[in-house]
Amino acid sequence: MNTDNLTLLIHRFQDGDCDAINQIIRYWYKPILNYLYRFLGNMDDAEDVCQQTFVKVYKHLKTLKKPEKFKIWIYRIALNEAKNNYRWNKRNKQKQDQFTESENRIENKHHEKIEAKILDKQVRDIFERLFLQIPVEQRVVIILKIYQDLKFSEVAELLSQSENTVKSRFYYGLRSIRKIIEQENLGEELKKHGL
Repeated sequence: MNTDNLTLLIHRFQDGDCDAINQIIRYWYKPILNYLYRFLGNMDDAEDVCQQTFVKVYKHLKTLKKPEKFKIWIYRIALNEAKNNYRWNKRNKQKQDQFTESENRIENKHHEKIEAKILDKQVRDIFERLFLQIPVEQRVVIILKIYQDLKFSEVAELLSQSENTVKSRFYYGLRSIRKIIEQENLGEELKKHGL
């Protein structure tokens, strides 16, 4: 959905057209659900938080003054709902305690290669497990940048941080992932995928 169509739908909803919100939700539901699943690591929690997100979107969309900022606005709502989700905090601790399996070792690679390969399905599955072990601040930046295809400037605006801070968290996050890969000896598994 291009920006013009989205803006038109938002204005229609703000003017009382209830069908417009259904079109917005149909388009945005899957990207937000995928984002929340990667962030939370559990589909049940992701679905719950996704529903909470769209309830808030429905309640507050009439007050959105800048429809062109909708993408940043909806990701911010989803992130806040995820962080406020009690089960996420509890489940996140449990999942961090579970990731102690070992395989082989991997050499450090440049972040560009990881960023390119992370989109591969099997590699992505491995990285989604690893994401739950890195600090939330780094995780959210990596997911927004790589999976949701936001620009650094958009991520910075969404998180109310400077672009330099966002870039720093992105690169530190990738470094954290490489460190975990080494500690958990996941090298051979990743080498099968060309990393």
